[in-house]
Amino acid sequence: MIVKCLQCQRIRVNGAFRLPWPGELEGRIVEVYCPRCAREMIARIRAGEFAAPAARRRAAEA
Repeated sequence: MIVKCLQCQRIRVNGAFRLPWPGELEGRIVEVYCPRCAREMIARIRAGEFAAPAARRRAAEA
């Protein structure tokens, strides 16, 4: 099973994320966020870049 970051497309090998070699992305792939991309995504969420669906709906109705 290959663990690949949703954001940067790096794969996890022996606990570290790195870019895949050509042809290495064969087989079962599980997509997650690597630690770096997870920190960036959490910062964006906290900054309010992503609104909850209910908040978007209320803003559209106003």
